[in-house]
Amino acid sequence: MTAWFALEGPVRELIHQLKYGDRPNLAGPLVRLGLALGDLPPGVVVPVPLGRRRRRGRGYNQADALAREIAASSGRRRLEGLWRVRETDAQVGRGGDSRRQALEGAFAWQGMIAEEILLVDDVVTTGATLVECARAARAAGVARVHTLAAARG
Repeated sequence: MTAWFALEGPVRELIHQLKYGDRPNLAGPLVRLGLALGDLPPGVVVPVPLGRRRRRGRGYNQADALAREIAASSGRRRLEGLWRVRETDAQVGRGGDSRRQALEGAFAWQGMIAEEILLVDDVVTTGATLVECARAARAAGVARVHTLAAARG
């Protein structure tokens, strides 16, 4: 699991504004900073899906904003293969076991399959979301799953 930054200081504020402050345009600077730090894991770029209720509330998916910037900056394809098949409560403040239980079976793959993907999310804490997304991708036939989060909290 790759994370570009620790979720603290200015990075915390930047991600908070990206996620909750109606600032999807902040994905560009965040991705440029992250890419300047080093190698990008391989694969077709796939954002972690946001539930319909949260997407409607925010107007966008912050992970998709990051994935679009990564794809554009790296010349890679972006694929929306993952879907949230059921809504889950917010994971903020939950421990690892609680997150894993809440997210079990929450994702599925639809559509075209890529052999190797790069799952992109804004923040990773316990890794439960990325693990469940990877499980759904592998169940659909994706051979290799790499993960990238902008920050580790």
